[in-house]
Amino acid sequence: MLNKIFKKLASLKLAIGLFISLALIIVLATCLPQEPLIGRTALIEKVGQENYELLRFLGLNDVFHSYWYFALLFLLGLNLCSVSFLRVFPRARKAFYWPNFLKQSHSLNCEFCAFLQTNQWEPILAFCKKNYWQIKIDNSGNSAVLRKGAFHRLAASVTHIGILTTMLGALISLLFGFNGIIQGIPNERFIISNQANSARSSAGVQTSKIFHAPFWLGFSPEFEVKLGKTERLNYQDESPKQWKTNLKFFSKHNKELAFGEVSVNHPISFKGIDFYQADWKRILRLKLNEQNFELDLDKLKNTNSEIAFSPLQKGLGLLFLLPANSSKLQLIAVKGQFEPQNIQKNLNLLALLSPNQQAQIGQIKLKFIGAFAQTGLQYKYSPGDGLMIIGMSILTCGVLMAFGSKRVIWLIKEKEKLFILGNTDRSKELFKEEFAQILKQF
Repeated sequence: MLNKIFKKLASLKLAIGLFISLALIIVLATCLPQEPLIGRTALIEKVGQENYELLRFLGLNDVFHSYWYFALLFLLGLNLCSVSFLRVFPRARKAFYWPNFLKQSHSLNCEFCAFLQTNQWEPILAFCKKNYWQIKIDNSGNSAVLRKGAFHRLAASVTHIGILTTMLGALISLLFGFNGIIQGIPNERFIISNQANSARSSAGVQTSKIFHAPFWLGFSPEFEVKLGKTERLNYQDESPKQWKTNLKFFSKHNKELAFGEVSVNHPISFKGIDFYQADWKRILRLKLNEQNFELDLDKLKNTNSEIAFSPLQKGLGLLFLLPANSSKLQLIAVKGQFEPQNIQKNLNLLALLSPNQQAQIGQIKLKFIGAFAQTGLQYKYSPGDGLMIIGMSILTCGVLMAFGSKRVIWLIKEKEKLFILGNTDRSKELFKEEFAQILKQF
């Protein structure tokens, strides 16, 4: 029964179906915004609350940590193990088999055949040995076999070892690894945790929830991350050139452990967790009827003034204007469709607020907390990466080995002649030149 099951699992059709399914999943995950990369709030803003709940139910908000993705990977692993141990690895021993000795020159149908004088026996063996041919001589002393490139028969096995090693690394990362995002302003502190009530140094420490596989065997880190100075460097045309953020790492008892600077294409690592600079923007922090919310700030063209717009209902919205070199926020009512180039038209100033000042606008109590630079960091713990790199290296070696060919030469003495015959499993033209080069020496 087990043998039948493994033969079914080793099906080529199953492998093709699984690879196609995984390819489609990767395309789908690329097209759909993923919660571990942009955060829950940003995803809800993009797709809406109802669509978010649907995506979460289907596991499409975090494709690579879903049950069905895990199931496909598990099936693919079983398929590759079955085909490797049932079909590929048993054939590897052929690389170590020596061809049979010839008893007569016409007993083998070879594409390459010539004859020399019998006194060329020793010189031709010496020449081939010097050119790295492996040689085996019959006990009679009248027949010899020479081979070269037999190792290429191991290509399939080496390739499968590389694939299985890569899959094992991916499985380790899936079972023990995690990833997530941090979005905050300078001096804010986060704990990377799977639980909202993890031990922390103070109540002001926020939780950055980690994302992991449904069958997770890992554990939450026991340290905090504090955001320091963050800045954006621009080119002359004001397009972003670089984003940088200083980070400090603390124990849960508030002891400083390490610090460093992360920037685009220059991640830093702490306790095996890699931190990447992923985003940077200016935000407006407000409190609306005692509920916190944020708005992205955009620069007005050809000025250093910043604006944020929030539609309230059809034909009416709120414009938040932060003039250049001013810390006071102008709260403006906008009627009709808002267009930044027509900012001076159809505007009604409702309030002028300093940081931490609030205003009552009808039934809305609005408090201006401040304007800040917000940095976005991605972090990842992937303990199987080293094994995946080793696996990919082995796989590459296996693919390169597959381009080789096994060449065999037979020598046999018959009467006054020395017959030399050759054959190869591929690259006929190349072996023809090599065979001719050997004969040219004699």
